[in-house]
Amino acid sequence: EEILNSGAFTLVELLADVPGVLPLLTGDYGTPVGVTGFGVGGGRVRILRDGFEVVPLEGGVADLARVGLVGISRVRLERSMGEMVIHLDGLEHTDGRTYSLVEAGTGDLNTNFFRGTFADPVALGGSVGVGLERVDSRGARGDEAGNVTGSWLRYQLHRGDAAGLAVDFRRVGSESAATLYASPVTRSDLTVRSRARLAEGVTAEAYWGKSTHEVEDE
Repeated sequence: EEILNSGAFTLVELLADVPGVLPLLTGDYGTPVGVTGFGVGGGRVRILRDGFEVVPLEGGVADLARVGLVGISRVRLERSMGEMVIHLDGLEHTDGRTYSLVEAGTGDLNTNFFRGTFADPVALGGSVGVGLERVDSRGARGDEAGNVTGSWLRYQLHRGDAAGLAVDFRRVGSESAATLYASPVTRSDLTVRSRARLAEGVTAEAYWGKSTHEVEDE
């Protein structure tokens, strides 16, 4: 409810409400975005999504324009000596009911926003979550049209309390009319997590992830 009440469309807009955090904007939607604060440099701003790091693929810090909020239920920022860590926690199934949420809006500068999330805790032999988000604008002068579009898919397989497997795929792409930046650019993240109870008090975990950065502009 707090994320909804904040009115933030993107992760950067949400972090901008934290005292001491400064967004670094290069233009309107679709152009690269970063944050700084508390005297830390680019290499000391880290993003962890469900415990898996969103590594920078271009530059010294992950481009927040391609880190979506669809399927995210909690955002926490931790400040420590020498670094700032942004924790993104995915949607959790707290009961056996199907979950759905649709957010939509429009505003100045022909700005449009949509985010839809659906999750079923008892589907396809496990649990499923899907989501789609998009924000676009024509820019303050009408000549910096841009958009960010993201999708999310998660499948979890459960074997009681003994074992579990989770596959999470995210893809966020951006387009911008700003000539200084490549367009379109797409980031994809695939993570696989598994956990099994080997014996009483002994649990084994395995993680695997792959991230790609695609630029369609020479």
